[in-house]
Amino acid sequence: MTISERGPFEDRREPLIAQMQVDVPGLMPETKTTAGIQTNSTLERSLPTIAGQLLSREGSTEKTPFEKVIDDVRSGKKNAVWAVAGVGAITITVAVAYELGVRHGKDIRELYEKLLPHRPKAEPKK
Repeated sequence: MTISERGPFEDRREPLIAQMQVDVPGLMPETKTTAGIQTNSTLERSLPTIAGQLLSREGSTEKTPFEKVIDDVRSGKKNAVWAVAGVGAITITVAVAYELGVRHGKDIRELYEKLLPHRPKAEPKK
């Protein structure tokens, strides 16, 4: 059996990690002090912008790359987390053969569920 018949990630023993940054103008992280939360994140206000970037199909019926990652996470092929990476960006980390824990970010499925109500509407074909 050749690699193309098995698939490139089958029988992979070493970790494979990829990371991407999604720029979100106006996004601010939550800041905490020992006394508690100092400022709240602007994530909820930024969800339509993030959904537009990650879930926009632009007339295509195929799933977006983000939706394909979600499918792979649900099937157990990959592990993925996300975090507000600072002012104006979120970071998405995807791993194969490596367990990403809470220190790396929040479960990617949580972000996907938050984005679904803000999914861009498909434009009717003319």
